[in-house]
Amino acid sequence: LDGGAYAHTSKPVLENAAFFTVGPYVCDNVFVEAAVARTNNPPAGAMRGFGVVQANFAAEAQMD
Repeated sequence: LDGGAYAHTSKPVLENAAFFTVGPYVCDNVFVEAAVARTNNPPAGAMRGFGVVQANFAAEAQMD
C-alpha cells in the first residue's frame, strides 16, 4: 500500500483490506501478506470504505 509521505492512516486501511480480502466466500486456508510503504507521493487519507473497496474489487475481478 502506497501511503504517501505521511502514512499515519495506512496501517488501519491495510488491516481492513487484508481482513476483507476473501469477501463473502468461505475459504478454509487463506494467507494474506501486506505492507505499507512511505514514498515521495502525495499523502493518502482515509475515505469511505477505508480499504475494503480496493480489496473487494481485486477479489471479485479474479472471480470473474
